[in-house]
Formats: sequence, structure tokens, C-alpha cells
Amino acid sequence: MRKNVTFIIIAFNPNQEALASLLTHLKDYPTIIIDNGGTLSSDAVGRATLLTQTKNLGFGAAANIGIHHASAHGAEWFVILNQDTVVASESVRTLVRQLNRTPPAVAGPFTGALDDKRWTTVLPTERTEYVTGSCMAIHVDVVTKIGYFYEQYFLYYEDADYCVRAKRAGSPILKLDIADMHHEET
Repeated sequence: MRKNVTFIIIAFNPNQEALASLLTHLKDYPTIIIDNGGTLSSDAVGRATLLTQTKNLGFGAAANIGIHHASAHGAEWFVILNQDTVVASESVRTLVRQLNRTPPAVAGPFTGALDDKRWTTVLPTERTEYVTGSCMAIHVDVVTKIGYFYEQYFLYYEDADYCVRAKRAGSPILKLDIADMHHEET
């Protein structure tokens, strides 16, 4: 059975060329852009759904808005992407194929671990204790079980917090092998 995958891009004053490139590679899939700051026009996003926020609400709040919208339209997987994630079209198809075979979880290609002494994140690592928000797929069953992102984490640690809560509730945290995908971190 094919699962409905929706991509959610969190944008704040994005590089227009980089965003256009990302949207080109997502053209075959439902895509929502959360414009955290109101700088994008519908012309800039093509066929993607644009949800404009007049002020920057932060990553977690923006992701929650996207998840709410996508779930109202029947999405089973929410793939949250940073505006500066770079991906090839075939990599997007590979990601969707892998999600179609994955049980409810939090999954993604960029993973990290948690430093138990300092309670900070560790990258890179072979351990998969959390999936970074630059490309994070969340199944609707996980959202139903644990809820949404903690919005008080404005920009950092919301991804690690979400994964810790998901794991504690019994949801797996999975690393997906996706070639030709990286996060620019600009």
C-alpha cells in the first residue's frame, strides 16, 4: 500500500534559487512551505502550498503548522526539510520508496546522538538517537501518540527533543540511507 508523503519546507528569508531548486526536485509530491517571516510570494513557490506567517515563529511552531495542514489533507508521512537541504530527484523518490516500506517511526538520513553528560547533541556519529530537522520524516501515528514539536525550542534541539519523546513512547528512530542529499547549513 502506498503511503501519502507530504514534504514540509521551513523557510525564513530563503535563497530564492536554492528554494526553487529544491522545489523542482519535489515537484511530484505534495509540498507545503511555511514562510516564517512573510517574504515569499505564491509566484516564488509554484504549485507548492504557501502558508505565510508574518513573523518568525521558529522551527517547531512552523513544523507544527505544516503537520496540521498536511494531516488535514490525509498525509501519513510528514517530511520536514530545511530550506537549504539539497537533494536530487532520484533521492526524493528513494526516500519516498523507503518510507512506503517503513513502519511508523521518526526517520531520516541525517542522524546524531546525545551526549549523556552534557545533554547536547553529537554529530557525526554511528549511533542513531535522533534525526536532524534538516530532513526528518514523522509518521502520523507518532504524532498521534506523542503530539507535536515543543514550540519553546525556537531553533535548536526541537528535533532531538521530539526523537527522545518518540523513543520513550515506543516509536523507533531510524536512519535512512539516501544518496545525493545534504544540508547546506547556511
